[in-house]
Amino acid sequence: MKLMRWTLKLISFPLRWLWDQCLASSIAQVFIASIIQVIHYSQTRYISSQLKSCGLNLRLQFPIHLLQPNLIEIGDNVSIAAYVHVWGGGGVKIGNRVMIGSHTAITSITHDYSVGNMYQTIVTHPIVIEDDVWIGTHAVILPGVTIGKGAVIGAGCIVTKNVLPQAVMTGVPGRVLKFRCDCYESMNSSHLIGAE
Repeated sequence: MKLMRWTLKLISFPLRWLWDQCLASSIAQVFIASIIQVIHYSQTRYISSQLKSCGLNLRLQFPIHLLQPNLIEIGDNVSIAAYVHVWGGGGVKIGNRVMIGSHTAITSITHDYSVGNMYQTIVTHPIVIEDDVWIGTHAVILPGVTIGKGAVIGAGCIVTKNVLPQAVMTGVPGRVLKFRCDCYESMNSSHLIGAE
């Protein structure tokens, strides 16, 4: 009986030590996660304060890069994934409930390739991304583009022209593959060109 008690104590000591280590580790993990949440919240609030306008419930996955954020407008319930770059020099307006995949480039500024010294020329054109748009990872949105309501931009697509509402655009350069539904005809899309 004594041998059994002694064996249980011998076994229980490492188990108790292991339990204490796990508990301490869990507390440390919760503490570190809380600090990360506070930092993330602070970064999001800071970026929101730098924008021309920002709606409610902006979700950012860092790191992201915003050049001239004072010319960028973002609506409600927008989600921007990590490694997104937005050049706001020509003005960028992002509507409500827009999802932007990682590694996406949205540029409203470019250089004029028709002149000898491209380096010193800056050309700006505004970009408008309407409500309920989903932009896939690694997409590139070029200056002067309007993406219509409910459109989907496929992963890796280079958008060089306007996109009709509800259009699904893929490829390089981007081409309309199909439409999400027949409701695009009833929308006012006279200012958009995207379907060929």
